[in-house]
Amino acid sequence: MTDTINLSLNNLSKTMLITLYARAIESQSANPILIDDKSVEIVNKLNPLLSSDDPFYLNLINGKIPKSCITITALRSKLLDEYVTNFLKKEPTGIVVEIGCGLGTRFFRTNNNQMDWYDLDLPEIIKLKKQFIQENDRYHFISSSVFDLKWMDSLAKKKNHSFLFIAEGVFIYLYENDIKELFLKLQKSFPGCEIVFDVNNSHLVKWIQKIHHIFFKTPLKDERYYGDYFKRETPFKWGIKNEKEIEKWNQGIKFIDERIYFDYKINETWFLKPLSYFKFYRKSRYIVHYKLN
Repeated sequence: MTDTINLSLNNLSKTMLITLYARAIESQSANPILIDDKSVEIVNKLNPLLSSDDPFYLNLINGKIPKSCITITALRSKLLDEYVTNFLKKEPTGIVVEIGCGLGTRFFRTNNNQMDWYDLDLPEIIKLKKQFIQENDRYHFISSSVFDLKWMDSLAKKKNHSFLFIAEGVFIYLYENDIKELFLKLQKSFPGCEIVFDVNNSHLVKWIQKIHHIFFKTPLKDERYYGDYFKRETPFKWGIKNEKEIEKWNQGIKFIDERIYFDYKINETWFLKPLSYFKFYRKSRYIVHYKLN
């Protein structure tokens, strides 16, 4: 690894550092939801290379991320890990593709020493990731936008393997038409594949879009924690009314199951916990699982 790191990331890409640091912080807590030694290793290498003149980076270095963000990030990662583990129990030599991987380390938490893993993200993200993690015979990088669908061509030739696609903290920032096009291409190229991702309720997205301009006229503490992206733009672009909505995109898309965060025992002091008793908020953010036949 070089002595300097190019962090010329756009505002959305910079948010991947939040999830990295959240996992590392939770891993070192007294009773961690998730243990992620690789994230801790990366953070320890990254800290000396971040500019302390930037309030966003300084908060990361000092571990100043809201507890609610740390908790939900760790729980989301743990639940998605379980999907990978369950998939590999059925298909030990299967192929897992993580869409929008960022500085994710899921391969190291779920490695069964038989699968093939592909981390997919924009070229600048993969370039950064290579400074901390190296590819090997079963762990590969794909430098591409997920919407440049040519990345699927070489993988689609592996027709004797089962595929699982994972997207964590990705689709919520994208537009429905783009996601639908991606689904239809995955369905055509990898018939029978599974896909798991986190999603927002569309009512929540519309509500945030309506109030965003009111609350973000002036800088708030969230800007220091989360960076400029959440100040300048409405963060969430897409949500679903219910799990069956995506099935309408095309015949053969089948909803399998879901994971609702509040069904799991998490930090009882989390200030959002009381809201889980309201139907609207209970399924405002959760994880869904589909099969594309």
